Amino acid sequence: MCISAYVQDEATVKLAYMIGKCRVAPIRHTMIPKLELQAAVYGVRLSRQILREHDVKIDKRYQCTDLSTAVPWLQSVHKKQQVFVAYRAAEILENSSIDQWRHVKGIEIPADIGTRGTSIEGLKDSWWLNGPAWLQTDEEK
Repeated sequence: MCISAYVQDEATVKLAYMIGKCRVAPIRHTMIPKLELQAAVYGVRLSRQILREHDVKIDKRYQCTDLSTAVPWLQSVHKKQQVFVAYRAAEILENSSIDQWRHVKGIEIPADIGTRGTSIEGLKDSWWLNGPAWLQTDEEK
């Protein structure tokens, strides 16, 4: 599981890599949707840590996942769900709002580079450090 965080200056639309983290998936068999949901939990925890530890003024936050069921899970948190999903969705919504979440195709998520592996040279020119093109636009995300 990998997550990455970027900060963007609205005036210049300049995007800067802030931090990225990777975790090894558990040894016991876990379904991919559950791993992706857990990555979303780590993402909101990282976002909370960034807000707590940095003096950078952040006007808007966006959280992205390539799990197509994550946003529907968050939207239906009031309905009965599996315990695993319910607890994680609750933590996510305690630390973010549903309007901050976006579904993005897996190929367009920079954090996935950490799960695919790359060389040092490949990492220097990758989305991991530079952010994806869709995040570097001045349009409303």
